[in-house]
Amino acid sequence: MPLFREGVFKASTDHAIFFDDDDLYINFDRFENDKKYNACFVVGYSGSGKSTLSKELSKKYKAELLSMDTLMYPESAEQMLKETKSDFKTFYKFLRNNPQYVKFVERQFKLFSTDNFTNSDERKATIEKRKWAIKIVKYCLKEHHKMIIEGIDLYHIFSALPDLLEYPIIIKGTSKFKSIYRNIMRRDSFNLSPDSILDLLDWYNQQQSTINNFRVDLEDFMKQ
Repeated sequence: MPLFREGVFKASTDHAIFFDDDDLYINFDRFENDKKYNACFVVGYSGSGKSTLSKELSKKYKAELLSMDTLMYPESAEQMLKETKSDFKTFYKFLRNNPQYVKFVERQFKLFSTDNFTNSDERKATIEKRKWAIKIVKYCLKEHHKMIIEGIDLYHIFSALPDLLEYPIIIKGTSKFKSIYRNIMRRDSFNLSPDSILDLLDWYNQQQSTINNFRVDLEDFMKQ
């Protein structure tokens, strides 16, 4: 039975909004004991504690920590190259072998720094970015060392690559509102405008529907 019914996420219940759920661990014993599964994926809201947990796991299991958000949401192409070179060696190798992605990021920054972009441009950029995310994960899985791959948008990759469901997966159960609070606190909260807070809430609402459904689908899958 396919995990993602008809190619879309469908949820029967909601993930925590006000109160935390337990973190959901899938196939984690394979990360501990099976060399075949060299990657563990950590998924959750921004501010849910993904990075903290990933750092702990990377130290415990001597695994490379890789943050997909560095590639998916860079401040600039230059910053992306600098950060991956210093902190995420496998990602840096990917960028050196795939300079087209760096050019893609540069084009997007150039386009979205003007007022000329349209909703169509934004949709095209999102689709292309997701295609690149799939290529990045495939590249990582060809490596021979353990790694922790954490990010906000990883659930899209599982829909495109259902074989990844055999890999270790952790979904953070931190509530949406706690994650939002943490996100605001680690920014310069004194400079947050009402519009930026509304944009942040809208972004979390978009995350909520996909992360909720991904979690529920995995819970249903585990019961089979």
